[in-house]
Amino acid sequence: AVYARDLELWGLSLAKNIAGVAVGAELSYRRNDPLTSDQALSAAGSFAGARGHTWHGLLNAVLALGPTGFYDSASLAGELAWSRLDRV
Repeated sequence: AVYARDLELWGLSLAKNIAGVAVGAELSYRRNDPLTSDQALSAAGSFAGARGHTWHGLLNAVLALGPTGFYDSASLAGELAWSRLDRV
């Protein structure tokens, strides 16, 4: 396997309980990140794919539900993810 070098990752995250709902959020920026691409043999004889700068966001929530006639406990979960190519 070939692993990329000289990467930068900047990010922030938040976790909070809002009105009984566990909410989480993340935002990250990756510089010089390896991108999904066809690999090409470089002049140095190693395989290298495309590199670029990318943004990533995530928002999730979990709600615990109390017992009812149908179940003892349950949870409702949702997640939204976002990614954007900033520059190649």
